Amino acid sequence: MDELETLRFLVVKPDRGAEHIVGIDVADRDTAVRGGPQHAERTQRCDRLHDAARARHDDDVPIGADLATNRQSRIIEASVGLHNKKRITLLSKWGLSPFYWTGGRDLVKRREMTRVGAVAGVAFALAALTGLFGCGGSGGISGDKTALPPGPQTEAPPSDKVIYASLSRSDAVVAYRVGTDGFLPGDPFDSIALEEPRQVLVVDDILYVAQEEVVSSIQLLPDGSLPDSPTATTAPIRNGDASRMIVFRDMLYVSWEGISRIYAYPLSSGHVSAEPVSGSGESNTNYIPIVRVGPLVYAGTRDQARIDAFRILPDGSLNPDPEEQDPEARIFDCKDIVHKDGILYAIEQDDRRIVTFTIQGGGRLPHEPESKTKSGQAYAYLLLDGEDRLYASAFNEGRIDLYIIPPGGLFADKPRQREAAHTWADTASFPTQMLIENGILYVSQMGIGRVDAYVLGSDGSPPKYPSSSTFALENSYLNSISMGTFPP
Repeated sequence: MDELETLRFLVVKPDRGAEHIVGIDVADRDTAVRGGPQHAERTQRCDRLHDAARARHDDDVPIGADLATNRQSRIIEASVGLHNKKRITLLSKWGLSPFYWTGGRDLVKRREMTRVGAVAGVAFALAALTGLFGCGGSGGISGDKTALPPGPQTEAPPSDKVIYASLSRSDAVVAYRVGTDGFLPGDPFDSIALEEPRQVLVVDDILYVAQEEVVSSIQLLPDGSLPDSPTATTAPIRNGDASRMIVFRDMLYVSWEGISRIYAYPLSSGHVSAEPVSGSGESNTNYIPIVRVGPLVYAGTRDQARIDAFRILPDGSLNPDPEEQDPEARIFDCKDIVHKDGILYAIEQDDRRIVTFTIQGGGRLPHEPESKTKSGQAYAYLLLDGEDRLYASAFNEGRIDLYIIPPGGLFADKPRQREAAHTWADTASFPTQMLIENGILYVSQMGIGRVDAYVLGSDGSPPKYPSSSTFALENSYLNSISMGTFPP
């Protein structure tokens, strides 16, 4: 990975009634970023960068000012939004696409930029959006000093539930044995070394791991232990950035964000083949979330402002081109999609909200979302539970929000629906993936490197603080979790 010699902050101030920016150049190799969020240098220099940004916030220059790059074209230009008492939140793509944004949809100003080196993003580019320079437990670039206290560790006998967690910066996947009380142990009982794991998915006794350039399948031992090496891997895809996975019948569908394709890999005894039987998609779509609904796989695009639908063919492969949708289902920077009762619930990152699309005849989607939540949170993942509960991990605020879905499945409009409950907010935690088992919500806290468990109330509301926690694995970027059932 190339090091980046120069970093430019562009501070957007939409609250002034007109767009303004502040340019701050930091020409210091020691503050360089290597390729993507999981390589960000999390050092005390973050505080210096943050303080410099705050100190310069009144030195406005209008948008359109000189945005010069250095001669080696090794600069990253980042948009930074000032809001909530001047807290700074990164909104740019950090080299993950040929454009960056200076604000939400209403403030979009696309400018060409150079893709830097071999870009490596987290399974979703959210870390680049909101937390790239988070500095340990100091509250990251937001400057907030909040802390999310850990819960206790289990003292109960071991259960048959095992949580697998990917550590993208530590190049490992670890396994935690949950207690019979549903609480978490402090330490993992096993691990396997894998380069840059992005997402984990347990199906029966096989663990699938999406990595930067390959997807691995791992035969788990009868007690859930991990072997020394993967059982099978796909052929490497340079700068592929494997993102999300779906297993359906004897096929593994993988969204490759870096090459804007969805590949279908045949499974033999559950394990991946080296080559896909189909590759679907269009250029510059940067697919991240995928979800299967009947004979279609829906894929959210990051840069083309739409949701595509691909038909599953009789052999399990996907049509190379998406289904015709005219007009297209419009969504700006889709980060996750879940499905329930004929409705897609999707994260629209540009407007920081959750939106709905009701699936119509032939699998088509409406042109515009039919309902939406109140804007405000940069969500990472969604999780449906029961008849009416939707959980969302708020990456920017560092909390979990609960929405109650009204009868009919659409969000309330007047007033625009808000969350019904949320956990304590810690902007250093960067929560990502969630799962629910026996009334307990488990959360991967990427920023603080631990798994938290929340015992849910009868109405599904999470408590303010974690009910149980693993010990923190510093700088590990624990970004994904999945659960399997294995007797101890």
